[in-house]
Amino acid sequence: MPQTATYGIGAWILAMPGQAPQEPEELTTTLLDLLPEDETLWVELAARYDIRLSYGLFFEAWNRGFTLSPELLARIARMRASVDFDIYANHED
Repeated sequence: MPQTATYGIGAWILAMPGQAPQEPEELTTTLLDLLPEDETLWVELAARYDIRLSYGLFFEAWNRGFTLSPELLARIARMRASVDFDIYANHED
């Protein structure tokens, strides 16, 4: 279930925590399905606010990755959202 938080500076955060074997594609789609798809609305929001999808990725080993489909990337682009990744790998060597 997503978690929400609001901040005095005007941020609205909707989080979708996940664990393996869930992939970022699945989690992102589930999260975006909770939001309106009206592109006009997103254009209006982007004119006033920064829209961002942030990923915190925690890997057990190096050389891991994931793929986001062209369809999902197009959906994110229609929202005028930037995407950022914070990637952490458990490296013991």
